[in-house]
Amino acid sequence: MGRSKLRPPVTNRGFSVSEHVPIFESVLAPYPLHGIAYSRRPLNAPAVFIHELKHDGYRLQIHVCDGRVHLYAKNRADWSRRYPLIVEAARKLSSSVILDVGVVWLDSKGTSIFDALHSRANDEDAVALAFDLLVLDGDDIRKLPFTERKAPLEKSLRRTRGGIQ
Repeated sequence: MGRSKLRPPVTNRGFSVSEHVPIFESVLAPYPLHGIAYSRRPLNAPAVFIHELKHDGYRLQIHVCDGRVHLYAKNRADWSRRYPLIVEAARKLSSSVILDVGVVWLDSKGTSIFDALHSRANDEDAVALAFDLLVLDGDDIRKLPFTERKAPLEKSLRRTRGGIQ
């Protein structure tokens, strides 16, 4: 799960977006999964829980470096041309990042409608809902606790209100 899984190696001053291999395989299952009810903590031990809504859409990574933006699917296909609103918003980011996002099409009530996204008729209006920050300014921050990655994620997204939320 460390730096050795990133190709090419991430440096302190950035990375090559065009050559960078998406890191889905190490992000999706970094630890053995034992089922949803499994816990190493006794039930009476204090715990911190984070609740986030899951929207119906496509999971992508947004890679941004020096104004260049690429959207990668799990199969490493480049979907950058498919979602122009997201690419435009990602160009507004002030730092080099890799974001883990869900791409959705939202109706006027804010409900994700997968059929509208799946038909490709609404690609120009699709937005990205960011839920994790994986790389910040060339540093792989996946080893930081999830709660510590949330603040820099929110800060990174302040300028992207339209296409990335």
